[in-house]
Amino acid sequence: MAHSRDRRRSTTCRNAIEYARRALYAVRMSRLDLVVVLTLSASLGACGDYLGDYTLDHVDVVSQVPSSATDGVQIPSNGNYLRIGVSSNTSLYAANTGPGLYTDADFCPMQDPERFIAFGPIASDGEPVEDYKRPKELKRGVDQRFHYLVYIKASSPPRKLFPNSRQISAYDLRTSKRDVCIRFHVPGYNIIRSRSGSITIPAKLLSKAPQA
Repeated sequence: MAHSRDRRRSTTCRNAIEYARRALYAVRMSRLDLVVVLTLSASLGACGDYLGDYTLDHVDVVSQVPSSATDGVQIPSNGNYLRIGVSSNTSLYAANTGPGLYTDADFCPMQDPERFIAFGPIASDGEPVEDYKRPKELKRGVDQRFHYLVYIKASSPPRKLFPNSRQISAYDLRTSKRDVCIRFHVPGYNIIRSRSGSITIPAKLLSKAPQA
């Protein structure tokens, strides 16, 4: 499964870091070790942390998205946003999210992470989860899990991310009759980015989501 591969990749990165540390502190270093350490050093910045596994809690429809989920950018309030609640044992507040924290969203299985317009994640109290944005530490809920919210625009006409980029097809999640997958990620500016396991939202929950 995808999240198992991500955990193995994170473990591999940690093992590589430990090998590099030991080699660097060795009294004698062979030429081969030096080559390996230099290679590892060049790639360690590409190692991403695993951002956890999540359980779907609820889906409903809201008329607007809080500014904490959009980085303060104002977006239309047209009652066309799916609010998705998830929970996890993972604290995104404690994660390394310096480059930013984003949501990928696509039909399952995920192939085009930018297919749907998604915002978040934010904490269930409406505040950001990143430690450099949040006014106070993120706490566990009464169930001893961390709770988050994601917002997805329920439908969209064809669009382009940039004027000269590819066109992304129109969609309507309330009528598509297809499961949706989301996951969280922190961009990796080298090779590997941090990301979570995939969260599946059944099509029947999307089509029958109540108005909040």
